[in-house]
Amino acid sequence: GRPQALHRALLRDLARQLLLFDAGRQQRAELSLAESAGWLDVTHGLTFAGAVRWAAALDPDLLAPGLLQMACFIGRNNGFLDRSVSERDWQVEDPAAFFAEAGHALLDHGESEAIVAAHRVKTLTAIEREAAAVAEDPALVALLAAACRRFLASGLRLKHPLRTARQALRLVESED
Repeated sequence: GRPQALHRALLRDLARQLLLFDAGRQQRAELSLAESAGWLDVTHGLTFAGAVRWAAALDPDLLAPGLLQMACFIGRNNGFLDRSVSERDWQVEDPAAFFAEAGHALLDHGESEAIVAAHRVKTLTAIEREAAAVAEDPALVALLAAACRRFLASGLRLKHPLRTARQALRLVESED
């Protein structure tokens, strides 16, 4: 029906945002709080999309507010894209094989921060489940796999003390 079609359209937009995320943004210290974004910001939309699909299967009344929240993720993150990222560079020839290999790689991740390893597993699992749910749409499956590939190939910056300090100073200055 229409709500499922809307979920799929929003899922496509969330996957494209993950694929095209401006990864350099997470390194910049001069950004305001509203301009700050990292991989966590753009992955949460996709993990939330899976939660919406799951929750709506249990209680259909949760679908409409879930779709609204998915649209809010898209609206917030739309300014954080790097349109110069080549989608072709991240293409995955065999999404099923990619998801299997990525899952095995995450078992021996070598991450010193447990939260990074957990977030990678959570994101991969959510995207793989969403790809399975839209298996009859190979273009969307390919987009999800490419977005996941780019995310997993990129580093996560967890702390940004200089940015946080600058944002705190701006906040205090605005109180005068």
